[in-house]
Amino acid sequence: MSGILRSLPEEICAALEVDDVQGLVDDLTASKLLYREGERYLSLAVPENPASYFERLGRQSPATADPPQERLTSTRAGQAGSLRVVT
Repeated sequence: MSGILRSLPEEICAALEVDDVQGLVDDLTASKLLYREGERYLSLAVPENPASYFERLGRQSPATADPPQERLTSTRAGQAGSLRVVT
């Protein structure tokens, strides 16, 4: 944990204790957002600023994109009231 603290900016590091970082790492690991192998951790890389990341790609951020439209289809052809949502 001290390695994580050392990698943070000094002003953030000064406000944290090892127990704070350990608690966060434990929560992330339990949520399967962080992988632990021994004393080493691995997480997916994420852009520092997601909005500018998607702008650079020329795409809209999934967080601001319109939700997909749901389609209704019949589960039994020709019978009213037998519809299910297909996404």
